[in-house]
Amino acid sequence: MSGRVQATNLERRCAMEPRGARTGRFLRAAAPVALAAAAAVASALRNRAASELPVEQADDDMAELIAIAGAQTATHQAMVRAVAERSDPRHDAGPAFEHYFTHARALVARMEAANERWPGLVTSETIVGTASSLAQHLAMQADYEDANGDRERARGLRDESAHFAGRYMPAGGRAGMRRAEAMGLAMQGEFNAALLALDEAREAFVAAHRLDDAAQTSLYQANLYEWLGDVDRAVDVLAQVRAALAPRLAGGAPSAADVATRIDEQFRAIMQGIASQAGEDALRLRIVAFEMATQEARLRRELGQLDVAEALFQETRSFHEENGLLASLHFHLAVLAVRRGYGDHALALLEGIEGAFTHGLLRPRRPALRMVQADALLLRGEPERALCTADEAIADLETYPDSELAWKLRWRRGQSLERLRREPEAMAALLDAAAAADRLRKSSLGYRLDTTFLRDKRSMFEAGIDLAVKRRDGRGAALLIELVKARALSATLSIPREARHGQSDEEQAFDALSARLDALDFEVNTAGTMTIARREEWDALLAERTALIERMRIADPRWRGLSAPPTFDVAATVDRLDRRNTTALTLLHRPGRIDAVLLGNGVAEVRSHALTAEVEATLAEYAANLRRASPDEWLFDVSSERGLGLRDLVPAELLDTALAGGALVIVPHGVLHLLPWAGLAAPDGRRALEHTAVSVLPNLTCLSLLDAPFGPPVAAAIIGDPDYAGLTRYPPLEHAAAEIADVAMIHHHRLIAPPCTAEAATEAACRRLATARDLDRGVLHVSAHGTLDASEPLRSGLLFSGGTLLDAAELAQLHLAADEIVLSACSTGWRPQAVGTLTLAGDDALGLPAAALEAGARAVLVSIAPLADEPARDLFVGYHRRRAAEWEPVAAFNGAQRELLAAGAHEPWTWISATAYGW
Repeated sequence: MSGRVQATNLERRCAMEPRGARTGRFLRAAAPVALAAAAAVASALRNRAASELPVEQADDDMAELIAIAGAQTATHQAMVRAVAERSDPRHDAGPAFEHYFTHARALVARMEAANERWPGLVTSETIVGTASSLAQHLAMQADYEDANGDRERARGLRDESAHFAGRYMPAGGRAGMRRAEAMGLAMQGEFNAALLALDEAREAFVAAHRLDDAAQTSLYQANLYEWLGDVDRAVDVLAQVRAALAPRLAGGAPSAADVATRIDEQFRAIMQGIASQAGEDALRLRIVAFEMATQEARLRRELGQLDVAEALFQETRSFHEENGLLASLHFHLAVLAVRRGYGDHALALLEGIEGAFTHGLLRPRRPALRMVQADALLLRGEPERALCTADEAIADLETYPDSELAWKLRWRRGQSLERLRREPEAMAALLDAAAAADRLRKSSLGYRLDTTFLRDKRSMFEAGIDLAVKRRDGRGAALLIELVKARALSATLSIPREARHGQSDEEQAFDALSARLDALDFEVNTAGTMTIARREEWDALLAERTALIERMRIADPRWRGLSAPPTFDVAATVDRLDRRNTTALTLLHRPGRIDAVLLGNGVAEVRSHALTAEVEATLAEYAANLRRASPDEWLFDVSSERGLGLRDLVPAELLDTALAGGALVIVPHGVLHLLPWAGLAAPDGRRALEHTAVSVLPNLTCLSLLDAPFGPPVAAAIIGDPDYAGLTRYPPLEHAAAEIADVAMIHHHRLIAPPCTAEAATEAACRRLATARDLDRGVLHVSAHGTLDASEPLRSGLLFSGGTLLDAAELAQLHLAADEIVLSACSTGWRPQAVGTLTLAGDDALGLPAAALEAGARAVLVSIAPLADEPARDLFVGYHRRRAAEWEPVAAFNGAQRELLAAGAHEPWTWISATAYGW
């Protein structure tokens, strides 16, 4: 038979929250077709033997081949009986399955051997059909073994399935196997590999003109986006699938009776040797229609549209009933009841379906049932029963592992314990839950998915932080605050990019798109305006490049070797800080409060600080001012202009200790990333920089990954003072030439090349210098205009001659040779709080500082707000002078800041937002 019947262990799939989705087949429909295929094999062999072979030559071989085909037929009959009795075919027909595997393997081998002896005896279609069926059922059995905890056997079965699929299956069949594999990868937290597998499967189905299969694969992608918290994109994908299938579904999805009729017709066609797809097509379309309805119902539930979700679930009732899946429907209705706060109703629904989760296909999903029961019991005010229920489910995961349920059930355990006032145990449970959630995402997925991944976990983290603050548990608070931050950068830094020759197709496409965007930007910068047509082209190109960046991030080969996310060890971090006489202050900003943990002096202390409405308003005004075309420049020094100081943001109990060390590392969050921390006023009226050297890092995990002493730079490269002729929005930099001359004088014996200036200061020249091997352990100094793009933060960058731009996305792709980068340019430290409608939850994946650190730098100097030319020259020249005198970067920057402040020649607002990243 051609193609394959799409299906699922539907009882299991439909009963899951979207993150627990698995794949398989509709065995009820598949078994009759497979039975017909087996009969056709036997018939074809008999006919070939009778018509073309001398009996004396082929008798032994043909007898064995026919016997094996008969065994295969008998096995399928056992499968059909198991399904007809609504039992688990893997359990009740287990011996039949093993019998089938043994004989199907032998059948394929014997057919191959027969063809070697008598070429053409067995048609390739017959071999392919038998081997393809075997590959599919091996994959199904692997899913079953995986669900029952036998990972080693599951892995062996999948390897064997992949062997048969790769050797015998047509492209469409291999695509189906790849799609099934993807959901298994997602279950193991291999999200990058799962997304790639689904992309490959969908493209293969499109190439094979199997559009229904392509649509179903897109539904799986939507399911995975939902799993990763990107509900908006899941909704978009669902809408695209619906639009693509609209002509096929114009008269409604095929009914169960219609599918049965077409399957029967297909059965007879196969027996007669006539190719037919009618049954499969009808079944596939019906499945896709059902999955679209259930997917939309789940998405509406996630969006809080509970009435709409319930109506959609009820629309699928007939399908559930026809296939014996009412337990799955009632499970989803119970989840809805919990969301509405109806604990009694949820428990009643769950009690009615508990038997279905005790035996059969749904047995591995019983922990999910218990989780909803625990939620309902907590609603009813019965934490003791909820605790017992959660503990039972957690024990069940030993047999039926599920990494997604692991963190959710431990969260329920923590909630129950806290309500029982068993706070130490509750804290331990919440930390276990957070660690289990963190293990789900091993690597970076791009800023969008890194953000949405945290959506359904944020409440758990914050509940744990609240309890940690209450209990003064600095260690627990530091761990949980760190997990709120995406930590994509730390995953990237944990496995540095390997240098290689040549570019991938994606990298070439990325460069081409960037070049086209640069050309459009140049038109705007020379003409001063952008036409509607050009704007539409620019938006389309940017959207295409953003999608490509995410795909490149997901496909990064580094992740294939990453078995776990980089860990954060509080005690080791405190020891590391103490060895360098440094303290660190990690912050979490929530409406009306900041939670702060101070690490250093052998301890981790946590406090919460209430923010007044005036302080919140000032933060919002300051952040908005940075994006204005004509900003209030005085407001860049927010301490002098609005009186916002450290005591307004940091708990008083921690502030004195924070400022008393040799250096202070700030790990901000949200809008706090935009503050000039070194320039904020301390309680005594002096600036923080006058107390100690202040630097910034995106997360605490970076401390260990960037922890190495700095010697003086052994090499230097300088580029700047570009030619901006014709760019109406970017005037020449008045002091850039003098700044470059000063820096070149300081590093004259370290320069790997003469400074690139004027027309020679191009993006290409900057790339060459930044990646030159001679710059190893050196410093790169750039003096240019910075650009700020609020609509796409990875498009913000450095503007060079001819209007060419090196943006954050391009910088992150480089293999920097320099240890440190000085960006004497405006707004290079700015980062957004939101991209479009997406509010960013993580703190470390965006902007030029993170891009430079990802590319290989360990210290980066930037400016959050625009800089005035002359103060920028004095500040950065003072920095280089101290670096040449063997000061470490953060200390050198602090020395230059103090010198500039003490001289009083420049108003602080002209330079105070300059910031050092590193430590």
